[in-house]
Amino acid sequence: ILRTISLFVSASLLITAAYFDAKLFYFGLSVSAELVISFSLLSLIYSRMIKKRRLKLSFRLISYLIKESRIILICDICTVFMMRSNQALIAYYLSSVENGIFAVALRFLEAWYFIPYALSAIIFPKIIEAQTISSASLDSILKWTLEIFLFAALLVCIIVFLFADPTITLFFGSNYNNSAVQLKVMIFST
Repeated sequence: ILRTISLFVSASLLITAAYFDAKLFYFGLSVSAELVISFSLLSLIYSRMIKKRRLKLSFRLISYLIKESRIILICDICTVFMMRSNQALIAYYLSSVENGIFAVALRFLEAWYFIPYALSAIIFPKIIEAQTISSASLDSILKWTLEIFLFAALLVCIIVFLFADPTITLFFGSNYNNSAVQLKVMIFST
């Protein structure tokens, strides 16, 4: 939820920057705002939790969780790096207009990332419950989970493909129609 909030705040800042034909610095500032907002909200929530429950940090548990999730972390870092490096290359080789068009498509693409996160948060307790019952139950719930994720991904791709043009035109005007084309291509690559 916090990621979604910070993503929408950052997206609104990007939309504002694109609307007023802002310089590249302001686009970078709005992307940085997402990280600052996420960090601030997480710090606020965890500081309140620590005061209420007296949570203790277990570095053994933290290192175990990092080791177990290292593949996911590496994939997420590579995805973010690839998207941002594309944006930096467009800014370097092309004009700020093309970079703004790409940034609009990228923001819309990132807004859809909250769907797998939300589904994971909903399904995760069922996976834990199935794991305690039996391995057959766990296999069944994991198969069901993959089917749900595949269906959700296909549904999002189709919706974005069908409604990218009117959505981009509605929010940004016809000057950013190329963002819709880029968004259609990028949605199928994620």
